[in-house]
Amino acid sequence: MAEKAGMAPTSMEELKSLILDSNTTLIKKMDEHSKKADKRMGVLADKIAQNDRVIKMLEVDVRSWNRFIPQRKRKPSFVVYLLLAFSYLLILILFGIVLYRVANLPAEVTKMHKQLQETKDFFPCGSRTREWEYFDGGCYYFGIEAVTWDTAKAHCEERSSKLVVINEEAKQNFIESQTRGERYWIGLSDKNVEGEWKWIDGTDYRTTFKKWTRGEPNDAGEREDCAQIHAVGEWNDVGCNSKSFYVCEKPLPS
Repeated sequence: MAEKAGMAPTSMEELKSLILDSNTTLIKKMDEHSKKADKRMGVLADKIAQNDRVIKMLEVDVRSWNRFIPQRKRKPSFVVYLLLAFSYLLILILFGIVLYRVANLPAEVTKMHKQLQETKDFFPCGSRTREWEYFDGGCYYFGIEAVTWDTAKAHCEERSSKLVVINEEAKQNFIESQTRGERYWIGLSDKNVEGEWKWIDGTDYRTTFKKWTRGEPNDAGEREDCAQIHAVGEWNDVGCNSKSFYVCEKPLPS
């Protein structure tokens, strides 16, 4: 057999040496395997420790949730019932207020109508047109700019009115009291036919009130075709292109 292997020991010493070398090799391999096993065991130990930490964290979370779960299962406290009762009370109060306002709505409407009527009594020509003066069912505007007769007529029309027509003594007295000695155009002229005086609204001139100054109208210089109230409150014919203040009139707003 020693001849077939080619490696058979020739003496006891060689055999002993061979056995020692073999043992040394085995020990080294066992050491290497042991180190690898230790390393693997260390990795496993780290993983086990990590898993332990995760388990502890989960246990903490579970305990935290457990603290809230009993609160959710608790019955509503007295404070909750008190707040609900207070809310219902507020709803009832608001409902009562609404019912009261609805029941008194006709009275409120009547009150507002009365206030509106009082406003009309103070400003019968309209609260937004306080520059208009009221007299005997009509509204009168006294222009503060001296203009020609045609311009005065246009200004009145822009205000949905016309130059004043004085067809009775009461209106004459009112206009006279408001003009304060100044000259104001009125809605009377004979521009179309000399001597045929006509009111701007078609009122019959011949059969209605007149208050010319003595000697007027005289068409001085054949150029006086428009009438005005002059300083003493009587009427006078003057040139239509001269400039005077003017009086507009319109019916009382409905």
